[in-house]
Amino acid sequence: MDVKMRNDNKEPIYVSAKDFYLFQYDADDYADVEKKDYFHEKIDPGKSVSFSIYYEYLGDVGYLEMEYDNLIWN
Repeated sequence: MDVKMRNDNKEPIYVSAKDFYLFQYDADDYADVEKKDYFHEKIDPGKSVSFSIYYEYLGDVGYLEMEYDNLIWN
């Protein structure tokens, strides 16, 4: 997964690759991370960051859900 985040707030924010999770509904479990670009730092207002996270291959499975900290994207 390639991630790009932009801080549109007026205050700095912190982001980390370790805060992203891939949930596999068929297995009712989270996919293992195979490799990730280490990233954990402050993003100043108006700035963007990019990094990659590589998860184990899940095959042609059904429904996956990407989670970031306490936010969920389907």
